[in-house]
Amino acid sequence: MVERFHRQLKAALMCHNDTWYRALPLELLGIRSALKEDLNCSSADLVYGEPLRLPGEFLVPDQLSTDVSDDFIASLRSIINNIRPIPATRHTQPKSFVFKDLLTTSHVFLRDDTPPYTGPFKVLNRNNKTITVEISGKKVEVSIDRTKPAFISLDSNPNVPKSPTPILPSRTPIKPLTLVPPCSTSTNADAQPQKKPVTTRSGRTVRFKPVFDI
Repeated sequence: MVERFHRQLKAALMCHNDTWYRALPLELLGIRSALKEDLNCSSADLVYGEPLRLPGEFLVPDQLSTDVSDDFIASLRSIINNIRPIPATRHTQPKSFVFKDLLTTSHVFLRDDTPPYTGPFKVLNRNNKTITVEISGKKVEVSIDRTKPAFISLDSNPNVPKSPTPILPSRTPIKPLTLVPPCSTSTNADAQPQKKPVTTRSGRTVRFKPVFDI
């Protein structure tokens, strides 16, 4: 479990060009706020009993241009703007102020006055103007303008299809070999054909002694 978390954290820190210790707090905030699909809650829900309140720049770029003299605040805003999720490109479709992912997402962030967003909350029902979400065990109907889609972490997705277990062919039992005893020499001798008698040119039959018989 610890190695899996370190692997996810290292992969997130490698996406930044600046020093890793500057991006570490925001990456930890994003990991703790990400929804685990197998648990149906985030890590912050398990610890605090409720989701964390995320800054508005974490999801949407800040529309107000303010001059900040402090270098740390300027650097923090720049890092938050770089790590926010980028919406996917959709060609040949008109732009709209409503997120397309709200039609399919299972959880949404709810916008408040300050801080801007809470959640993610589970989506129970939706229509063209409102979305019904579950907040503290209650059904709350909110306007679609207050919501932003929440993206689920896929590192522990139980719906990922697993490779089927290969079926090994059944093994037939091997029959023991039966050894055939060799035939006796007498049987082999009887089976051999009889040799023709050897005759000379004059017509005499020559018989050799059994010792020299081949």
